[in-house]
Amino acid sequence: MTRFNILLCMAFFIISIHASGQQKQKFLISDESEVKATKQQYLLKGNEKLMSKAEAALLKGPFSVTFNKTKLAPSGDIHDYLSQAPYWWPDPSKGNGEPYIRKDGRRNPEIYKLNDRKQLGDLTEVLNDLAMGFYLSGDEKYAKQADEIVKVFFYQSRY
Repeated sequence: MTRFNILLCMAFFIISIHASGQQKQKFLISDESEVKATKQQYLLKGNEKLMSKAEAALLKGPFSVTFNKTKLAPSGDIHDYLSQAPYWWPDPSKGNGEPYIRKDGRRNPEIYKLNDRKQLGDLTEVLNDLAMGFYLSGDEKYAKQADEIVKVFFYQSRY
């Protein structure tokens, strides 16, 4: 396993705040003292919730924007991430609906048919749980699974 992939997994962990059983506001970056406090809490109380999430994460994945693709990006490349602004709708006065028009407050249901966002969200959640499992236990199985998931998402694809 490369150091790069381990560091990437830890970055995903640090970017999204961990689930510690307490309702907290999410921030972009968790500070080091918070991460250390979580480990200390785990060591003192044996917080099995965090480790059970890590165990469950071992069975999830892999993820990729090439999996279950429902629509291609304008580039036509299956590897390109596709997102759509939720309040933009096809223009009914145009034959092909383009360019889209804004309908404030009305979410276009087309956005729920795009699978790329779910793949990225699932990847982030699973890497967060695996990184926490590795950090708390030191068990390489979590890092190895994270490494495989990262390789598929960023380097490999089915196509």
